[in-house]
This record gives sequence, structure tokens and C-alpha cells, in this order.
Amino acid sequence: MDYKKLTDEQIWKLISMGDRTAFGFVFKTFVKEFFKYGCKFTKDKALIEDVIQDTFVSLWKSKEKVKIEKSIKFYLITAFRRELIRRISAERKFDTIEDCADTYFIEHSYIDLLVQHQSSIQMNEDLTHALSQLTARQREAIYLKYFVELSYEEIAETLDMQVPSLYNLIMKAMKALKLSMKNEKLLVNLK
Repeated sequence: MDYKKLTDEQIWKLISMGDRTAFGFVFKTFVKEFFKYGCKFTKDKALIEDVIQDTFVSLWKSKEKVKIEKSIKFYLITAFRRELIRRISAERKFDTIEDCADTYFIEHSYIDLLVQHQSSIQMNEDLTHALSQLTARQREAIYLKYFVELSYEEIAETLDMQVPSLYNLIMKAMKALKLSMKNEKLLVNLK
């Protein structure tokens, strides 16, 4: 069966009826993306792998009870993020999710994706600097929107925000990026 041609609803129906092959397809489809996303929160690869594994095991165990109303990807990434932050918080004894989110960092592959069509090394450095000026929450929202390709509604739910607040967060982040990039270009031109 070609699972790529099925809708999320159809795949989930198969999984909820115990189709291990459909479940394996979902795992293979998202595991690398979730690992990469987890690396935004921690460098502990073993922890990320454990949380991914536990997220999928938990889903399999509760497959008959779980109702996936949006997308499988959205459901899984939300569950994965929640559990990863819970475990990081427990390890580091953070008081809030925001404290944990402050550890969110930019990896070079993330930057490379943003500037893949740019040949200039300077542009890459400018973008790295511009992204580092954003808050952790802004970087995460941009990542979820443009790289994980979640909808605004899904991102808002994942980040436990209202949709209008998310619009503002992303809009401010994009303005800050544009301004920072413009300022970097001015500095380079003055040299």
C-alpha cells in the first residue's frame, strides 16, 4: 500500500485499527524532523531520541482512544515538544517553560535552510546575527511556521498562545529580521 497517497485521516484509521506498517510509515516520515526540532532545545541527543521513542510508544499504546482531529504531524510534534520540555525542565529544574525556551539555540543547518538560495557568506553571517537578536519564542515560532510548516492555529496551540498573539509574535520577528538585515547591509557597505 502506498501510504504517501493516503490522507492523515485514512492513515490514522489504519493505525487505530492496529496497522503496524502504517505506524512505521508515520514514524519514518517524522523521526528526522522531530530529532532536528529537538536539537533546538537541547544538545542531549540521547534525551531527544528517548523522547521521540516514548512519544511514539505512547501513541501506539493509546491508538484506540486518541482522536487526531488535525494532522498526525501536529499531534505528534505537540506531544513531542511537551514531553521534551517537561524532561529538560525536570533535569535543569527550570521554573517555567519560558526559562527552558531561553536555552533554545540556532544550529547551522537551520541557518543554512534560510539562506540556501544565497551564495554570499556575508549574507549567512548577517542572518545568523539577525536570528540571534530574536527571542527564543520568536525563533521557535519562525521555525515551526517556515520549516515544520504548521498552520498558525497549530503553532499557537503548540506554544500555548492565542492566534492573534502568534501573528504579532511572528510579525515582530520578521520586522526585526528585516531591520537587522538592512542594518547589517548598511554596515557592510560602509566598510
